[in-house]
Amino acid sequence: MPGKLKRRVKELIGGRKTYQKSKIELETGRIKRSLRRSKNRVAKETGLETTAQKERRTRISSPAKKSTPSYGDWLKQTGKGATAATSIQYGKLKRRKR
Repeated sequence: MPGKLKRRVKELIGGRKTYQKSKIELETGRIKRSLRRSKNRVAKETGLETTAQKERRTRISSPAKKSTPSYGDWLKQTGKGATAATSIQYGKLKRRKR
């Protein structure tokens, strides 16, 4: 695979929006359409995705668990004073998030 073509493939996998065929691609006929287009084609062939598939996809793409606020920030949010009881509550909150 020539270097230029290899670079094009990487760009496609990276998901660049603009996509123009270079001379090499046209000559070799390696790349017929952008990956986005082919993904749509696959989706049409396989039919609508089930709710289970959608859940699986969205669960992966959702950002990692929301980070717990620092103790000081948490006190401000809850409006509590720094006492032994509140520090225990904060510890429980951190454990639950994990």
